[in-house]
Amino acid sequence: LNPHRNKGFLANQKVTTRAGYYFYPKAGFIYADSILLDSYFFVDLDDENDISLVQEDGRKIIKHLENREEIVLDKIRFSGTHGVHLIYKRSQKIEILNPIDRIKVYKAQNERIANELIGLGLKTIDKNHLMIMKDIFRVCAVPYSIKAKSEGIVQPININDFMTKNINNI
Repeated sequence: LNPHRNKGFLANQKVTTRAGYYFYPKAGFIYADSILLDSYFFVDLDDENDISLVQEDGRKIIKHLENREEIVLDKIRFSGTHGVHLIYKRSQKIEILNPIDRIKVYKAQNERIANELIGLGLKTIDKNHLMIMKDIFRVCAVPYSIKAKSEGIVQPININDFMTKNINNI
C-alpha cells in the first residue's frame, strides 16, 4: 500500500452479506486509516562513543519542543545500541479525508520541526538523522526487542528520569 502510487481508494461499492442483504458503505477513503493510522514525529539520536552527548541533545530537543501545540512527547526509548529515540505524538489527528493530502500536511509539519532543530547546535544529528525525522512512515523498534547486531535491548526510559538523572545510571 504505497500511498504515492494508489492515491487512496474511494469506496462506493456494493457490499453483500452472507444473508443476501446488501448496502453501500459511506463514500470516502476507506483505506485512509490503513495507510496512515497515525503519524509520529520520531527523533533518533546516536553517538557511538558517548551516550551522555545523546542525552544532552535529547534534553535540548525536549526543552525546545515542550510548549508545542501540535506535538507532545509520548515516549523515550534506549535504542538498544548507542542512542535514544524520542517519540512525539500528534496532539490532534488532522481531519483530512484524503490520505494523500493528510500525508502532505504531516510531512510538511515534520520537515518544519526537523529544520528548526538544526539551529539548536545538536552534536548527534546528521543528514541521515534529519531524513529520519522528516519521514512520516518511520518505524521504530518495539520495547524490549533485541537488536540483531548488538544484542542490545530496546528499553523504555522514564521521561522524568531522562531529564534529571545521568543516562548511565538509568
